[in-house]
Parts: sequence; C-alpha cells; structure tokens
Amino acid sequence: MKRKPLITGLFAVLILVLTACAGVAEPEPGEWNGNVFTSEHLGLRFVMPEGWFIANEAEIEEITGMGVTILEDTLDVDLSSIDMFYDFLVASQVSGAIVQISHERSRRGRMPNPEQHLDNMIELFTDLGGRATRETGTTRIGGYDWHSFRAEVTNTQGMTTYSRHFFTIHGRFLRTISINTSLDTWILDNVTSMFTGLEGSLPEPINAQFNREITGTWGWDQDDSIIWEFNADRTGYRNVVVGGQVFEWYIDGNEHLIIMAPTGIELWTYSISGNRLTIDNRVEADLVLTYIRQ
Repeated sequence: MKRKPLITGLFAVLILVLTACAGVAEPEPGEWNGNVFTSEHLGLRFVMPEGWFIANEAEIEEITGMGVTILEDTLDVDLSSIDMFYDFLVASQVSGAIVQISHERSRRGRMPNPEQHLDNMIELFTDLGGRATRETGTTRIGGYDWHSFRAEVTNTQGMTTYSRHFFTIHGRFLRTISINTSLDTWILDNVTSMFTGLEGSLPEPINAQFNREITGTWGWDQDDSIIWEFNADRTGYRNVVVGGQVFEWYIDGNEHLIIMAPTGIELWTYSISGNRLTIDNRVEADLVLTYIRQ
C-alpha cells in the first residue's frame, strides 16, 4: 500500500503543536517492539493498530516546525521559551487518526496548574475558530492520572478535526497524549483503549478481530451476482459500478467500516449475523444493504 502524507490539514498541524507537552525532569524515551510502544518513564504501553505507521524524526521535525511557524503567525504567540520532545507520533493512512506522546519544558518557570492549562487550551481553540470541552475527573493511564479535554476545529475547506488530549503537570514540565482525526469522534475512544499499564495482558489491536470476521466474498441478498470482496491484505473489489471497482478497507473498532474507493472515502456501520452482512451508510440516509457470505 502506498504511504500517504502524514498530515493533510492545516489544523491538524496546529493541534499537534497547540497541545504538545512534557514529562518530569528529563523525559526518558520509550521503545517500540513490533507494534507495541513501552514507556517505563510514564508506566504505560500502547498497541498500534494494524495498518498504521510510525513517523520518523525527520517527519516529526517537519510537522512540528511547520506548526510552530503557523501558530506564532496566526495567534501572535512566542514559542521560543519552550523545549519540546516527542516520544512518538503514529498515524493511520485510512482513518486519518494521529496519536502522539509529547513532552514540553518551560524555561520561564512553573507551568500553569491543570485548571489554568484547560482555560488556556479552551481560549486557544476558540481563537482558531473551534471549541474545547473539559472532561470531568481524571483518567488513569499507565502510572499516572491524566486530566483531559476534547476539541474540534473546522478549517476554511469545511474539514473538521476532532481531538482528545490527556495531560499531567509537574513543576516546569507538561506531558500530553493527543489523539486527532478528521473522520469521526468514535475513533478517539477506540484509540484511547489501546493504552494500558506495564502489567497485565495487552489489548488486541482494535481492528484485528473485526478484520477476520468480514474477510471473504459477500453477495447481495437481492442479486448474488453483485458482490463485495474483502481480502486479508485490506484490499477489496465490488461490482456495484460498471466495470467493477477496487478499494482499500479498514475497520477501526466494532461496527465501523471505512472504504477508500477511487470515488472517495465512505463511512459505514456494519453487523454480521451468521452468514449475513448488513452495512449502513453513515452519510446517505436509508442506504442499508444486506449481503450473504459466498
């Protein structure tokens, strides 16, 4: 599968920089072992879903450098007093989700307290024409309790970026887990479930189980000559248009099916009961189709 650009929207770049944060003293980098990231420093692990990729240092530098420049020009802020370190940045080529752990240290003294930081984030997103909403309480991820908020921003082309951010503050240091997507809000919660502590079993990648269920050939229950084929390598074929059509497919959590076709990205929910597959288009009302496993 051809690798697509890591980030395609201006606001996705801005959000990565807006919410970048950091750990205690000197952050200790975590390590990747296959699709599992482990940070002893934060006491957590992250299971990267199938089909995602890890950004290299050059890509992260390019993204954050662009974001800093745009943010300083757009909001007239000075970010020169901030030291920043990124533990990782991973992305989905299909759903557009981006996940990062980042660390920030202020050279000008202590960071604001959590309530002040939340106020600052809400103000920043408002200045960008978006909105941010606090989440009550804290969330235990790994070895720490994290404060959190959700946000969304729509750019001038009408594309909305949804995000969820977790952060902790210690003296002059701030650390953040950020999840961003331009597809749908359910991705934020599905990705959050892929974080766990250092002990115990790892969660199964959010798309692996459901990929196995749908793989195969399905014929329309009204005319079984009309088929959808889902291959194990996440390519597919359907003859619902003249000449047939190849596509890439992806499942990001239970009941959510994403089709990347030459005609564009399609969002469906699906269910499988016995040998019957039902798909429901999330954009076109009343477009519900049923197929029988061949």
